[in-house]
Amino acid sequence: MAAYKKACAMLQTGVAAIFAGSTDGGSVQTACDHLEVPLLMARWQNRRPPFAINLHPPPSTLAAAYRSVLQALGWQDLVVVCDSSEGLLRVKELLKDDAFRVTLRDLPRGLDYRELLKAIKLSGIVHILLEVHRSKIHSLLKQAQQIGLMTAYHHYFITSLDLHTVDLEDFKYSGTNTTALRLINLSDGTLQQILRDWSADLDDSGNIFGGEIVAGYSFADVPNIFEVPASVSPQSFALLPEYVDSKFPTRSSGPLSPGHVEEAQVTNFSAMPTELALVYDAVQLFARALSDLDKTRAIEVLPLNCSKEQVWPLGATLVNYIKWVELYGFSGLVRFNACFNVEC
Repeated sequence: MAAYKKACAMLQTGVAAIFAGSTDGGSVQTACDHLEVPLLMARWQNRRPPFAINLHPPPSTLAAAYRSVLQALGWQDLVVVCDSSEGLLRVKELLKDDAFRVTLRDLPRGLDYRELLKAIKLSGIVHILLEVHRSKIHSLLKQAQQIGLMTAYHHYFITSLDLHTVDLEDFKYSGTNTTALRLINLSDGTLQQILRDWSADLDDSGNIFGGEIVAGYSFADVPNIFEVPASVSPQSFALLPEYVDSKFPTRSSGPLSPGHVEEAQVTNFSAMPTELALVYDAVQLFARALSDLDKTRAIEVLPLNCSKEQVWPLGATLVNYIKWVELYGFSGLVRFNACFNVEC
């Protein structure tokens, strides 16, 4: 409800889009659908509402990628370890696939996973798929190493798209094969330059958009930070607070504090989380679409009230413009297929 109220407050000031993150749930989506204002997201989502533009690969794309990887690796028998119901949804296609013999195990709550790992070791299965939050990966692998489940005979496939932010130094001599997918091209020159520019703007607390760059929930200097065309007003879109307060994480080497809040210190640019990279791409996508729409008609952003039936007349048109944009971003080529699912 708090996120819904914040979204409604933003909409009442008059914005052409809202960018929401992984903790905002469906309430913001409800407000945007009701008022026909585009909502841009960068998180895994099982369904795609009409006014939501999600740059995170859809479940079907990830499922196909997982299957391709496992087939290329020659896996047939494997253990799948999940830590959430959402994670179970992400791997459900593998569980139904006759090409694999899957044993599903739930990751226990708490910080001690040894009993589960001992059971996996006793099963004799050496192929292990981890569908767990990135904050648990190091601890889980460390305990696996302690009981002899990380040897040259074992092979892990880790589904997290943020494995590059996890410190794997402790396991470099174990001989264990570890496979993962990544959306971000960390060697991209443009990405590296933007990261250097961002680091120059960090304030003492480590906020990416520190100092004068943030004004309330809207960017006060969007064109400079996100390279948005000058024709696009910085006040034309809003970010929910979690993006205003986004921080570069340090590489994770163990369990995080509640809520997965990480230290706000820039220690390694390769620790940039996938979601933040997709947010950058989403801003570029929005800016390009808004600029294209601006060439065909005058754009008037209206203050909207969540308790009334008034909608933004250009909302549906802008959504369509966004869906037809193609661009190269931090995650490579971003475009939508015929079903308007994003392809990266």
